[in-house]
Amino acid sequence: MIVLPFILNLIIPFVMLIVGYQIKKKPNYDMKSQNGYCTPVAKRSQESWDFGQKIAPIIFISNGQTLVLIELFLTYAMTMMKLDPEKCVIIGNAVGVLFLFLAFHMTDSEIENNIQM
Repeated sequence: MIVLPFILNLIIPFVMLIVGYQIKKKPNYDMKSQNGYCTPVAKRSQESWDFGQKIAPIIFISNGQTLVLIELFLTYAMTMMKLDPEKCVIIGNAVGVLFLFLAFHMTDSEIENNIQM
């Protein structure tokens, strides 16, 4: 039962890593396809779209790697404190969602700071 919180808390960071590597491997330069890093900020112009496809994988991969380490340490600490597994998963997923939103915010901020509208 102790392994379950570790597995569940690593879902978000691994999804971030997979998405980052997929966008890096196959960047999409067609805004109309709706594939790739697709947010309103990225869709403002072709230049912002292209920059978003370039910067998003870097941010998502680095945040995903950091999150893996944080989730492992946090889940280990919570299990050593004998915290209920459900609470471990809730706290771990909250941290994961926070990092996911942070990755989107960081990417959109980079686009806005580097592309003149």
